[in-house]
Amino acid sequence: MNVKPDLLTIQNICIQAILSHWPETDFIHEIYQCMPLSTIVFDETLSLICHAFSPSFHFNDWEEIVKHGAAPQRQIIDNHLIYQEIIYANGGPTFIDWGTCEGQPQTCCPITHKHTLYGYIGIAFEKSSYIQEVMNAQRIIADTLGVLLSRKNPMQSGSLNFDPALLLLSDSLDTKFAEIYLHKHNAPYAMSILHFPKPHPAEILYTLGNIRKSNPFVTSCISPDEENYIYLLFSDLSDPDITEKNFTMLFRMALQQNFAYSISDRFPDIYTLPSHRLQAFCALEVGRKLNPEQIFFDFRQSYPSVRDYYFTEQYGYTASIPAAIRLLMNYDAEHSLNYCETLYRYYENFMTVSETAKILNIHPNTVRLRLNKINELLNLDVEKYETAHQLYSGLQLIYTQQKLLSGTKGENL
Repeated sequence: MNVKPDLLTIQNICIQAILSHWPETDFIHEIYQCMPLSTIVFDETLSLICHAFSPSFHFNDWEEIVKHGAAPQRQIIDNHLIYQEIIYANGGPTFIDWGTCEGQPQTCCPITHKHTLYGYIGIAFEKSSYIQEVMNAQRIIADTLGVLLSRKNPMQSGSLNFDPALLLLSDSLDTKFAEIYLHKHNAPYAMSILHFPKPHPAEILYTLGNIRKSNPFVTSCISPDEENYIYLLFSDLSDPDITEKNFTMLFRMALQQNFAYSISDRFPDIYTLPSHRLQAFCALEVGRKLNPEQIFFDFRQSYPSVRDYYFTEQYGYTASIPAAIRLLMNYDAEHSLNYCETLYRYYENFMTVSETAKILNIHPNTVRLRLNKINELLNLDVEKYETAHQLYSGLQLIYTQQKLLSGTKGENL
């Protein structure tokens, strides 16, 4: 039997499904009655939503999904990344003569609604030579599934009633958007930015889908200009358990999917969101320059490095270093000493001589002698609070600059 889709009947089924709020399984089974071609629907995390196909149809790797609800995650991503990229690049029904079903040509289409991807639908041509007609039918079916799935997962996209990018990426927050968000999400908030070194849209959407599934209240978008960035806004972080769950999930996903990410300070006022987005961006960009192998950057912990990096960018390296530190650096260079590092480690270890000696692998008395010599050389009391604060800031700046120039971690001062 050479199946030719009856578009008029399919359109009527789609209209009825939307008006009557059919479950997606009932909808696909009804479509199968008038177009008996093997059909399978997955969400954006590649978990099975529903299917309708004859027993004789074989899915190979996908059989495991049908049986258990999900194939091994890495297997699906590795095996079908190129296949997914083709679908997302086309943005509509795409003819595939290889991929998930060996020897079974098929057409696949993303399922989207209001700027959100909900998954995709695959239809096999095992009983049809009407390729273009099947693809036309698939587009209508995919649009209908987008509506049905958005109703099933209202927090995933439609709760704000506007594109989340208008909230997350604006330099000045629109009052109307802020009020809509405040009506649905409680303080405190935190902004997070994810960066994928090798952007693959399918993998990014897969990651975003898993994050939304773990926390349906997260507001998210992909940067339209630089597609390897995901922006996330977490809410209601007053509960330590919820906060821990959110950030543990993010860390595990970063290990799994090989992306780096940052988190801003928590903040109570949604109108300050643009500045906290900048916090997350600065922590990520500076952190990746200083520690390219690290995957997580917290703004509060990264603040000294962020401050030193941008201060130097603004005023220059020489102007940023206190005169006393320049004097100490020159003395070290002329006499092949390491007084700068001694003083830096002393401040880092809360001005504790014994701990400084352990770090430098020298005797505590040697540390004391060096500190006395530094006091004499600089004509300063390095233990006085105001002096210590200025000197430590200058030494931190040098340390940051050395790491940026050397591209290594733990470089000596």
